[in-house]
Amino acid sequence: SAKPQTFMNKSGQVLRSLTKFYKVKTSDIIVINDEIDLPLGKIKVSKGKGSAGHKGVESIINQIKSKNFVRIRIGIQPQKGKPLSPEKFVLQKFSKEEETKVKNIVKKANDILEMLISKGLESTMNKYNK
Repeated sequence: SAKPQTFMNKSGQVLRSLTKFYKVKTSDIIVINDEIDLPLGKIKVSKGKGSAGHKGVESIINQIKSKNFVRIRIGIQPQKGKPLSPEKFVLQKFSKEEETKVKNIVKKANDILEMLISKGLESTMNKYNK
């Protein structure tokens, strides 16, 4: 696991360096990212998809020259719908109610990650992409 010190929209630079240094295949990469197009609490697992406008994922795709990696997309869209300015929205704090949901989301994302590693992509997608 790696926690880059760069801004999110430059995530690909760090990932490119790590994959070269450790000789990691792109198909073995798992990226966890926030997803403004999914409601808060919804999680989707995918592989080989485009960035859908997510600057960090776009940076990764551009830097490693591939979409062939797994993503755990964690929904952050508020109940009232997609904000007009997602860039400003993602910098705001969660409400108390949202914080409770976020704690559950983190646990669920961890469970998904463990299942991806132990059971593989197809089993994980079948269980969690509902």
